Amino acid sequence: MRSPMAPCLLLILGSGCQSQDAARGEEKLHQVVESLAGCLKARDAEITTRDSKIARIETELADRKALIERLNLRLKTATSEDSAKSDRIKALQVQFDGSNTLLAKLEADMEVFVRQLEVQLAHVSQLTNKVEEHRGKLAQALNEKSVLAMDVQYARQRVTQLEKQLAEKKDK
Repeated sequence: MRSPMAPCLLLILGSGCQSQDAARGEEKLHQVVESLAGCLKARDAEITTRDSKIARIETELADRKALIERLNLRLKTATSEDSAKSDRIKALQVQFDGSNTLLAKLEADMEVFVRQLEVQLAHVSQLTNKVEEHRGKLAQALNEKSVLAMDVQYARQRVTQLEKQLAEKKDK
């Protein structure tokens, strides 16, 4: 890019201070001054453009710094929330592990209890069979007793009849 000051310098150097004609020199000086004014205006416009670009860049930089600060704050908040959640998860994991341990213990106790009940059930089954056997024997004994009681009653009746017959024969 060519500097806007280059034509200005050429005019100044080319004007020459050795001019003999004062009007011409004044005119040249006037041209040089106008050329310098134009160069200064161009330079001013360039500086203004650069200043506005710098201002936009500074504004954008400030916005980005503010965004970074907001993001850092959100990151710290999220990190502390994550830490709290992590602590809660750890506490729940400990609670879960405790529950699993208790559940395993209860399952083992339940298996022992089931085995004990199975043994007791087998024992009850044996006792039930013995009771049934004894009931059968009792029923048989009661039946025999009943038969014997009837035999005894029949024998008594027969004895009573025979005594009556004997008494009748003695009386005759």
